[in-house]
Amino acid sequence: MASERPSGESEQKCSPAELLFKVVLAGTLSHYETRGMIEEKQLESMLAAGKKIVSKTRNEMDVRQSLALSPDIWQGLTDVFTKAIPILEAQSFSWKTPPVSAYEQSSANIIAYNYFSLVKDIERLRDLCTIARNLLATTNRAQNLAAEKGFDHRMLVLIDTCVRVTARGFDGEANARNEERWQKVVNLYKNLLIICLQFLNNFMMQNEQRKLVLWLDLFGYHSNGDYKAIVPMGPLDPASPAPQGLAPIVRTGERIIGSLRGEQTAEDLLIETISSFPREPANIKEEAAMLLLAQIKDHMEKLLGRDLREIQEMGKDPEQVKEIRTALTAILGHKADEMKNLKGRTQDAAESDEETRRQPILLIDRSPCVGYTRLAWADFPDFERFKSITSDAPLTEEETSMPRSYQSGADALQIAKEELMARAQEASQGLGEYIPLVLGPAEIEALPMIIKAGIIDTPAVKGAERDVINNMQAIRCHILLTQDLGRNLLRELLIFIAAWDLPDDEVYFQFMVQIMEAILKNGLMSHAYADFGQQKDIISPAQAVVIKILTHIFRNKYSPASSNDGQSNETKQPPPLARVDVLTVRYIFSIFRGTIIPETCGLIYLQGQIRANKALPEDFPLNLWDMERVYEGVYQFLEFFAVLTENNYWKNLIVKWEIVYDLVTLIKELDANIPKGPLSAMVTTHPTGSTSGTTATGNNHSSSSPQDQPAQPVAVERPYDPTDVDPVDENIDDTGSRAESPPITEDPCEFEWRNLKKLIVLVLSSLVWRCPEVQNQIRKHGGVEAILSCTSFDAHNPYMKEHAVMCLKFLLENNKENQKIVEELEAREVVRDESGVLSKTGHEAIIDSVGKLSIQKKANGSSSDLPTTANRVEEVLDE
Repeated sequence: MASERPSGESEQKCSPAELLFKVVLAGTLSHYETRGMIEEKQLESMLAAGKKIVSKTRNEMDVRQSLALSPDIWQGLTDVFTKAIPILEAQSFSWKTPPVSAYEQSSANIIAYNYFSLVKDIERLRDLCTIARNLLATTNRAQNLAAEKGFDHRMLVLIDTCVRVTARGFDGEANARNEERWQKVVNLYKNLLIICLQFLNNFMMQNEQRKLVLWLDLFGYHSNGDYKAIVPMGPLDPASPAPQGLAPIVRTGERIIGSLRGEQTAEDLLIETISSFPREPANIKEEAAMLLLAQIKDHMEKLLGRDLREIQEMGKDPEQVKEIRTALTAILGHKADEMKNLKGRTQDAAESDEETRRQPILLIDRSPCVGYTRLAWADFPDFERFKSITSDAPLTEEETSMPRSYQSGADALQIAKEELMARAQEASQGLGEYIPLVLGPAEIEALPMIIKAGIIDTPAVKGAERDVINNMQAIRCHILLTQDLGRNLLRELLIFIAAWDLPDDEVYFQFMVQIMEAILKNGLMSHAYADFGQQKDIISPAQAVVIKILTHIFRNKYSPASSNDGQSNETKQPPPLARVDVLTVRYIFSIFRGTIIPETCGLIYLQGQIRANKALPEDFPLNLWDMERVYEGVYQFLEFFAVLTENNYWKNLIVKWEIVYDLVTLIKELDANIPKGPLSAMVTTHPTGSTSGTTATGNNHSSSSPQDQPAQPVAVERPYDPTDVDPVDENIDDTGSRAESPPITEDPCEFEWRNLKKLIVLVLSSLVWRCPEVQNQIRKHGGVEAILSCTSFDAHNPYMKEHAVMCLKFLLENNKENQKIVEELEAREVVRDESGVLSKTGHEAIIDSVGKLSIQKKANGSSSDLPTTANRVEEVLDE
């Protein structure tokens, strides 16, 4: 029988590959509909046939075309996954399995118990997902067919299942065999998750309609919205397809919350469910009600004095329904009171813990650096010029504000049991929080590609169509940062860079650069930075990565060296400052002045007080790990401003904002409270060294030279080529988790802030070079003496002395006032060390009549008493 085909193709016959695949789909569907109906040998034959089709869709274009344009194929895939996903969940989650007395009821034990069947089922679905992914690498018609049959929604539900399995640790009994089985199944789920993400990437490539629908599926809906969810367990009705542009919610937890928030009360929902209890639920609402009903069934039978069968009969009589409703109201009210009391005790404990944790933090605000005052924007003498640079009035509050919505889930908390609430929480956070936690750098590539494809400009499109696409990309960018799910996902993707310590030339890092560049282009960088903050941190890890990526973007865009095309010896002039870039830098600088510098100086000041025994070590508010995070954030800010000083436009702007004041204040606090490292400290490696710090030691600026930076790849939308080798086929590390945190063993009060003073000196050197205004600013804020103090050796800041000498040269050049300060610094006396080298050789250092330091023999010393080496020293000095 000929399959139905669009555009008058109904007369064509099925190709052999299409016919074989339909047989495989039909057999697989029967296997999931009626377990045990098909013999094991036949299942193995179908599995082998599926692998042949995977190979054909990789290597043969005509096979991909014939399968991808067949509505029957996509309907068959949808039907199989509709039946298969509940089977997978029943074999993987304790809440989907009836209690069994043979073993402890936990998800890990259930996975180990169903190990052999799970391995085969996941392998079948993985092959089908790979085929579906390969089919989408053809035309938009294949993408639209997959959406028409609802297969993309099944994939989203499968992603949710994979995430909930892989993100949960082993919770079974201590059994080596069970744990080994559980780990193997988790790795299989992880591989399946990778293929699913690749499918979503191919599903939206170069298809604006699919991008919008998928974006709304992932980020556009919230639990407090009004919508009708398409049930994942029931097939879509072909007669009434979902309207285009309106995407149903697909996360299990959010569907539960949304379904239980309607006008129907919990009592009505339970009375409606009693008549058909127990049976397989038809939708999420029934599933939630049946789970709750199973929990309170015993209470109902005791209150009504009847078993469940009799209660079901009572439900047929409208008069007796009132009695059932009264009993249910009493039970639910009792449970609501229990939950409220538990929630109140938990909240009180959390508030008490929060208050205890907060108190040491206030010490920073009570102990600011001496003499530090914050300057308002109106205090800058050239503020009007700043506004003129933006070429327009600053953005209004309405233009820059973003609406936020918050998810409470209070109604669901009152009627769902504890496991149901855990499922809802996991599902609402699944894609946003857990995928970066379970996948490694070589496995997660598809996820940032999906985000990038939704918000990055497409250079291949020209004319009016490109304007429309750009508008849609801006809308999706706003959706991403407006919704909690989008912000959570982006935050975890940024932290992923720091957790794995990815270099700038890593593909993943380049993807994130392009994503953040789109956010910057749409004027949302300040909102992104603010949303990624955490109350307990001066600067959170995600915010530090944002500044790191901004540094990379501004270096490539505005650094003179990066503007050179490599074909001409002449350096191109950097482009003029963009208005959105100026406003972003202004915001970053306001954070630097208003938060970073005062809080950091407060920590440094407290360190000095503890060293002077004027404060107790236990008063220090942070541990060593927190200090590392603060240090990394401060270092990234300084690197960012160092890159800005390479461009004259940016340099003039931040000079007008008097950034010198903040830099001098920080270096004075470091000099006053952090002792310089002795020479002996150079032979040991200190754990507080930073990757960023190592890049700054060999340059005139704080970061590696722009010539060393790899060229940024073009933002091209590309699907996963079927001919590519799957990541799961390569021997990728199965751990897939973040690197373990270093042990916290040292005293945070002794934190040395390595390389920080040197980096400040480098930034000041760039600012003061041929700039009389900065020379005067440094003198006004007492920076001449601070820079002079940096000319002595400090093992914590290698080569700082040399950089300080260069900065001092620029500071004194053609500036009489600064030269006068140095001239007035006369040597007063020499600190004598009787155990030093000079004393042992019979010499001493003195200040002569003109204020110069000289070395001479001691008055009572005898050269004949000196050893041979001392005589040689004397000869050298005499010469």
